[in-house]
Amino acid sequence: MIRDGYKKEIEKTLLFQTLNNVQLDFSNNLRSIGRSGDILLITDTERNFIGDDLLRYANSKFERFYRRLVPYF
Repeated sequence: MIRDGYKKEIEKTLLFQTLNNVQLDFSNNLRSIGRSGDILLITDTERNFIGDDLLRYANSKFERFYRRLVPYF
């Protein structure tokens, strides 16, 4: 397919390689956190994910209210 050719060209770019390396590092860090068994670290990491999602995707009145109600997110 033609699309596969474009994909191969994109994969050669420095930006793609850099993004790929960042994503791999992120995934490896998450695995390490999960394997650590440190429940506080695991829950803190999850809380940060939820907080980021709320900031990014909260668009209803309730979601915006909830963000203000729970300031540590």
